[in-house]
Amino acid sequence: MFLCVSCKNKNEISYEDNLNLKGTKWKLELISYAESNIFRVLEPVDCEECYTLIFDTNTTAKGFVVDTPVGLIISGKKAKAIPPDIGGEGVRDAKYYMDAFFGVNNTSYSISETEMKLHFSEPISINGMGDNKFNSFDSYLLYKKIK
Repeated sequence: MFLCVSCKNKNEISYEDNLNLKGTKWKLELISYAESNIFRVLEPVDCEECYTLIFDTNTTAKGFVVDTPVGLIISGKKAKAIPPDIGGEGVRDAKYYMDAFFGVNNTSYSISETEMKLHFSEPISINGMGDNKFNSFDSYLLYKKIK
């Protein structure tokens, strides 16, 4: 089974079909930055709970950035990150994750049996003075299913 919310192939399932996400656990494999063509694997790699998402329903997930809780809502063809109440950015590579994860704001996603991609808007400096524009959501967080 493969779900692609931006594709138009009649053999693919739609969102309304059964996603079967409830109870599944996903761990971040890498972050892909489209503008710079960089793939980043985040530290700590050996932490079982770091950069994970666990779906408590078919459309909502809770997870952790090292030691900070985060959330995700999938609604129709879009995904939206739910920010934590506090911190988390000072621990190892957590800042990279937080910047990418919270760029998931009504952006597309794709899910297969083993992978989930959450596309995000990557800020791009347009004049070096702090004025930013955003790319076309080609950047993504790649998760692998672990349960």
